[in-house]
Parts: sequence; C-alpha cells; structure tokens
Amino acid sequence: MLALRFLEYIDDDSSFNSVIFEILLENISNSIITKAPEERFRLGYWTVVGLIVNRVIGTGIFDSPTTIMIGTSSTGVTLLFWAAGAVYTIAGAYLSVEFGLTTPRHKFEGMKQGIPRSGETLNYPQYVLPWPAYRHRTVLLITCMYAAAYIVLGNMAGNYLIFGIRILEAANKPLTNSEVRELAVAAATFGCAIHTFSRRGGIWLGNVLAIVKVCMLLMMVIISMRAWGGVFGVPNVVEQNLAAQNSFAKPSKDPYVYAKAFLCMIFAWSGFDQPNSVLGEVGRLRKKMIVAPKEEQTKAGGNVALASCERTLGTVSKDKLLPNRIRSAFMAISSLSNIVVMNFLAARVKQEIVKEGIIPWPKFFGETKKPLLPSMSPQEHSQTPFGALFLHWFFTVLLIAVTSHLTPTGTYTLLVDLYAYTVVSVFGFVVGIGMLRLRLSKTKSWATKSPFWPILSIISALIFALGSGCPMEASWIPPSSEYIKKTPSAVAWSTTPVQKVPEFDRDPPSNGPPVQVHETVFLAWVAKENESTDVEMEERRSMESF
Repeated sequence: MLALRFLEYIDDDSSFNSVIFEILLENISNSIITKAPEERFRLGYWTVVGLIVNRVIGTGIFDSPTTIMIGTSSTGVTLLFWAAGAVYTIAGAYLSVEFGLTTPRHKFEGMKQGIPRSGETLNYPQYVLPWPAYRHRTVLLITCMYAAAYIVLGNMAGNYLIFGIRILEAANKPLTNSEVRELAVAAATFGCAIHTFSRRGGIWLGNVLAIVKVCMLLMMVIISMRAWGGVFGVPNVVEQNLAAQNSFAKPSKDPYVYAKAFLCMIFAWSGFDQPNSVLGEVGRLRKKMIVAPKEEQTKAGGNVALASCERTLGTVSKDKLLPNRIRSAFMAISSLSNIVVMNFLAARVKQEIVKEGIIPWPKFFGETKKPLLPSMSPQEHSQTPFGALFLHWFFTVLLIAVTSHLTPTGTYTLLVDLYAYTVVSVFGFVVGIGMLRLRLSKTKSWATKSPFWPILSIISALIFALGSGCPMEASWIPPSSEYIKKTPSAVAWSTTPVQKVPEFDRDPPSNGPPVQVHETVFLAWVAKENESTDVEMEERRSMESF
C-alpha cells in the first residue's frame, strides 16, 4: 500500500485548488532508504585512525600472547608468528584499500567505475564470485554465507565478557559467572545505546578512548623498557628468552595447536580493514618486547600484561594485588573502547547485509532513524541505524546467554576461535583468492580498472590467501585430547530478491571522485517477482548494484 502525501496549493491564474499526489519512498512498506551523512558529520582523518586503533588494540592484544606461546611452546617461533602476522596484516591492508576503492562498480557520468560503499568484506566476494546465485547477481550464495557468519558472530561477544572480568578484578571483587555476564550485557547495552542516541557522541567517545588507550600502551612500553634496564631490580629475562639455545628449544609438534595459535594471532591483528565497514561515511575518502619469562607466559590463565605489571609496578608497592588491579583497569578501558567502536562498525556492515533482503523485517533493520534525543534540533544530529544496532545487540546478548554453561574465559576462547576461523580466516581466504582471480584472469581486464600496482597486488593477495588458508585447513587435523572441542550448530536462513537504486555524487562536488550518497532498496517476494514481465526483469537487473 503506497503512502500518499497531498500537497494543496492555489493557482492564481485559475483561482481553484489543485491536489498533487507525491509518493514518499520512505513510506512504502517494502523499501529501505539510506543516506550518507552530511559533510560535517562525515568521519575525518583522526576518527578513521581512532577506529583502527580501537579495533587493533583491544582485548586480543593482551590475551593472545599467552595462547600463542602455549601453542608454539617456543619464544623464537612465537616471535616469528608475530612477524608473519605483521606481513599478513600489511598484505591484507593493501587488499582492503584496493578493493575498497575499486568495488562495487557502477555507471557514473557515462563510465563504469569503482564507487566506495560501506559493508567491508560483504562487497568484494559479491564482485568476484557472482555464482551460484538465486538469479543472476541476486541473492548470491557467498552473500548468504557471509551474512550468516557476520550477523551471528560479528559482535565480539567474548570481549564483553572480558570487560566484565576486568571490571570485577579492578574492583577486587570475586569473579562469578552470573556477575560477569550481567556486566557483559550492560556493556553491550551501553555500547549500542550511545550510538542509538547520538552518532556524534559515539564517535567522540571512541576517539577519546583511543587516545587514552595509546597513552596507556606507550606507558607500558616505557615501563617495560625501564624494567629491561634494571630499574625495578627484577631479573633480566630478555636475554634468557632470546638466547639461541632457548629460543627454539622444544617447540610444539602438533599442527592443530600451531593453527590455533596463528588464528589467535591474526585475530589480535584484525582491525586493519575496519574503515572499509564505513567507507560511505568517510569524508574525502581517497585522501585519507617481553619482560616476563616463558614459564609465566605459558602457565594456565596467564596474561603477559599481568606478568609485566607484577615485575614492574608490583615491585614498588607492598600490595600484592596492585599489579593485577592496574592491569585489569587498563584492559577494561581497552575492552570498552573496542566495544564502542565495534558496535559502530558492525552495525553498518549488518545494515548493508540487511539491504540484500536475506533476513526478515529488512525495513526495520536496514533503515536509519532519527536519534532518540528529541531535545536536539534536527540540524545538530545525523540519523543512526537503530534497527541494525538492535540486531547487533540481540545476537550479542544471545551468545552471552547460550554459553552460560561455560566459564567466562572458556566462552571468550570459544567465540574468538569461531570468529577468527569464519569471519577472519575463511573470508580472508576468499578475498585473497578473489584478487588473484581478478589479476590473473585475461577476461577480467582488472589492470584497466584498478590503478594499483599489479605485482604488489598479486603478492599481497598470495600472502593473504596463504595466511588465511593454512590455519583454516590445519584446524581440521585431529588435535591432542586437551584441545578437542565440539561446537555443533545449525542455522536456517530464507531469502528474497531485491532491487537497489543507488545514487552517486562527487565529493567534493566540484571535481572530487564519485561516492554513493543515497540508496533505495525495494524488496519483493518470489511470487510477485515471477509475475513481472521480461522487460521489467531486465530493467531491474540494470538497476541492481553489486
């Protein structure tokens, strides 16, 4: 049922009233309308840097070293893993920039060209793997696979639990499963609410926490270097850890634990591609060592940050609990900043997934709404994706609830493993193979479409595909008994066809590159779609944006 607005005006020449019926697209029940933020609400250079900092420096950077050291059982191999992770990250960042600026491709001013769009990894496989599909370039299998993985797991639910643990530890309170999960749900609610009530407020909070986090990390580095120099009077274990006879002594021989360690490492490095989640909201888009012994790093429940605090700040205080409380406070702040930014980014990706028409109630979950701050004047706020934020919050709370039979740390490990394997490793492999296909295929003519250096692009794609694919395959090798985990699951999905009408403009308007500024998505059921004529179907295909 179309919603009509009646505009009545007086014709001075004829002196009678006329009624004009104007169709409002936003009132059509099966349409989704999204608009890019105004220029003053766009993400600036430092905000984009803050997004990366808050995602990379989160919970994993403190908790992953212990898991990696346990997996490799070797200081030397662990350092090689971190070096490999750096190379992997650089290669992935290069691919993210290339894909982000060249796909999806639309016709603009008579020429088909790459126009950046929010959605991150959702967009790239759609371009390189358009088959199999329900219909040509509509409801792709790869889209449904990514949507299922990201909607359920793309929320960092484990980080909320770590936040609850660190808050209780910093307050010197006993850890109970129920209290940790209550704090986790509260953190999830706060993180989503701040972005629902105020887009600008959520961005500012993330930027402030990024600055605080960098200062804390720099302080930890300086303190660690001072400890290395003997300021705190603790034994110098750096030389012991890095000695030739110790570095590669007794490494693990289990392929599974190496795969688990590498997945944990790339999870800690993940976040380099996060600006691609919100490319449609970025302004001027195209411009823009260890002081703890090995034994302490590998003991059960260990944490490198805690070991460092104990061997530095713990020596200047008689309070034996002080190092743990300081460490926990630091990590709680780090987790909070990661939570705030992840809510902002993941909601945008899920909004793009919803616009594919593959989940129920897409209009509610896909549209942007006015912030829930009636006291603010309209010109002082930008619309927020309330439905997508609610979807993100729902699955976060659901994962926290359904894993309540596990310990909080056990839940964190499980969810990190699932996220790293599916969202990071599997789709990282798809992205790497996709770029290799574009570069090596003669029919794709990718060199004429991408201004990036072909050799560097191929090398980056090869590194990224191998780095994602090797642990993905090795994870299926039967592990030793202590690493066996069973995680059965079943998810059912249904799909509907969609018709998209994107609109583009230049940024800046005079001579800037094209960007997507508006999009209308029409959702249709299969029965109605089959009633369309061949001409109508062909017109729809020409308007679909993939």
